[in-house]
Amino acid sequence: MKNVYSFKSKALLISLVALHIFAGFLAGSFFPPGPWVEQLSKPSFYPPPLAFPVVWSLLYALMGGSVWLLLHSDKQGKGKALLLYTSQLAVNLLFTPLMFGLRNVFLGFLDVLILLPLLVVTIVVLYKFSPRASLLQIPYLLWVGFALTLSFSLWRLNS
Repeated sequence: MKNVYSFKSKALLISLVALHIFAGFLAGSFFPPGPWVEQLSKPSFYPPPLAFPVVWSLLYALMGGSVWLLLHSDKQGKGKALLLYTSQLAVNLLFTPLMFGLRNVFLGFLDVLILLPLLVVTIVVLYKFSPRASLLQIPYLLWVGFALTLSFSLWRLNS
């Protein structure tokens, strides 16, 4: 593993964490849930609205740390792992415009349905480069599993 204690490495970590949080913030700013979501029928396990930005900020911070660990791996082939990671992140960020921008619960559900297996594969691939990088993805995986259940329930209750 490369020197993780250098100023350059620490700056990269902070940048990656900030970039992930900012990407989520940007998606939410352009496509806020708004009153439309308040009118949807929701399952009994639907979290309070404040839970979403708090949880996602923490998850995006962990995701940034995970990429940082991947980039510090000395193993060959991490470019493909980074491409896979970026693909799942793109699918993740598409949820907001699909669900809230288009106001389409079904498309939101499909997005999470695609994201979950893509994330599992990403975690497995990350493990080959950095077990810690893959472990940082586990809370994200658990939340996406919950999000799949939640989005399926929203779709069924509102279709």
